[in-house]
Amino acid sequence: MTSEREGRGAGWLDGRRGEWARYGGVGLINTFSYYVLFRVLHPFMPYLIAHTIAFALCIVISFFLNCAFTFRVAPTWWRFIRFPLSTLTTFTVMTLGVSVLVEGVGADPNVASLVSALAAVPLSYVISRLLLVGHLGL
Repeated sequence: MTSEREGRGAGWLDGRRGEWARYGGVGLINTFSYYVLFRVLHPFMPYLIAHTIAFALCIVISFFLNCAFTFRVAPTWWRFIRFPLSTLTTFTVMTLGVSVLVEGVGADPNVASLVSALAAVPLSYVISRLLLVGHLGL
């Protein structure tokens, strides 16, 4: 028999796993979208400009997918206006990652953009949840 508190904890964990799975799925779609956009843009412009434009377009994609599927909240103008704050940290991590990998390590910009996008996922989840739901649900 579990106590009331243990029961809530188990439910929280199950709910959080589902949310993480949905976030992961949305993240895969968003990362794929970013990567395709980056690859389309990169032949026509420097990699950092292509990265910035692709990232900006994916902010909008990410907002609507996270509202609808991950956190199951209504997309409001207030959430839409605040949501880019979650991506500011992600953008910083990704931009530093791309720059370090390309300039410091000599990595191919196409590989560096993908690696840096994947590295930013955990931090992005926490900040997105705080901005769209209003709490971490701990």
